[in-house]
Amino acid sequence: MVSLVVAGWTVTAILAVLALPLGRETGIAALASALVNALPTYQARTGREGPGARLTLSIVPAIQPALLIFVMDAGGLQMEMHLYFFPALAGLVWLCDPRPVLLAGALIAAHHVALALAAPEWTYGRAVHMGDVAIHVIALLAAAVTLALLADGLSRSLAGLGEARAQAAGLADSLSAGEKALAEARASARREREVHESERRASEEARREDLARIAREFEGNVGGLTHSLVATAQLLERTTKALDTVAREAGARAGEVAGAAESASRAASTVARGIGELSGAIASIAGNVGQHKELTARAAERSTSGGAAVGSLAEHSDTIGEATRAIARIAERTNLLALNAAIEAASAGAQGKGFTIVAQEVKSLARQAGEAATEIDAFLSGIRSGTLDAQTSFDGIAEVIAELDQAARAIRWDVEHQRQSADTIESHARSTAQDIGEMAMRSRALAQTAENAGELAAELDRAAAALLGHAQDLENSARRFTEQLRAA
Repeated sequence: MVSLVVAGWTVTAILAVLALPLGRETGIAALASALVNALPTYQARTGREGPGARLTLSIVPAIQPALLIFVMDAGGLQMEMHLYFFPALAGLVWLCDPRPVLLAGALIAAHHVALALAAPEWTYGRAVHMGDVAIHVIALLAAAVTLALLADGLSRSLAGLGEARAQAAGLADSLSAGEKALAEARASARREREVHESERRASEEARREDLARIAREFEGNVGGLTHSLVATAQLLERTTKALDTVAREAGARAGEVAGAAESASRAASTVARGIGELSGAIASIAGNVGQHKELTARAAERSTSGGAAVGSLAEHSDTIGEATRAIARIAERTNLLALNAAIEAASAGAQGKGFTIVAQEVKSLARQAGEAATEIDAFLSGIRSGTLDAQTSFDGIAEVIAELDQAARAIRWDVEHQRQSADTIESHARSTAQDIGEMAMRSRALAQTAENAGELAAELDRAAAALLGHAQDLENSARRFTEQLRAA
């Protein structure tokens, strides 16, 4: 890909050099060549070699030779410049992708046909017959297809080569690992034989040393054991006599302990019953406190309900006050209308006399309505004042009830704590009574055990005498065994 970009910039450099003698149009062609090279150059510098980058690169062989054809108009070498399309297409084969080759061939064919129709002098230097153009296009497309097939074959060959290389590398790694494993196995077998032989020699030497050591240790241990047996037998004889004395004393004391334990058990049972009665009293207090809590909750609920009712009464009083003030305003307007009606009736003379009487009655009714509204408003003011006082009282009652509820909760918690403590004490007292009873039983059993110990002491005395005889027999047997062990 880099080589094709370099070839494109080479064409740009050639056009730039030709711009000096050939003039402005060649300079424009050089600038166009540089613009064509810009995107492929960026992709090459950033390492982009994907399908999109390869398709973008197909623009270079399609446009760069066309620019050479355009600038060679003055030299009459346009037809010769057509030959550069073929090496440009051939350069795309190195991408090992048939798509850029086919795209470049299609672009070149489109360039030939379009310029043959629009501006034949730019491409051929003269008017040209479309049959000639068709020959050029067919030859170009044939070359593009051939090169595309070649690129596809190269791509497949490279893919196969990569797979073969990977397989060869895998086989080489496997062979190397096998050789390494074989060498390690041989070395391990050799080390194992050496270790086995060394262990066999060490085991034989250790066996001989162990036999000698066992003989010495056995002789020493058995000798010490026989001396210990003799000393133990003598000590056992003395101990049995002391044990008989201790057993008699222990029996007497165990009887005394059993009597004291029975008395303590009865006292502990009495304490447990008293604690049980105390627990019952505490439970009764807890029930009363719970009832007090329920009554406090009901009182709080009713206080809240009363406060809400008083608040509702205050709201209704405000509503009635608004209605009363509306009536007063209506009475004022009615009075004003009655006055206007009286004036109109007076101006009407005898014909308005009856209307005057009606107006006076309406005015009287309006005055009475206004006075009644004033009285109602004063009454409502008293009600509002009373409801505010009642609301304040209910709030105070609610606070007192809340304090009572909090105190009841504290009392209930303390009573519950005391009840739990009493239950614990009662449980411990009952457990203590049981333990003391069990201790009395064990004391009586201890007295019986002491009596049995006296009988056992007599049997131990007889066993001590037999032990002395066995110790002598053991010493003789040990001597014979060590002699045989050393001989082995």
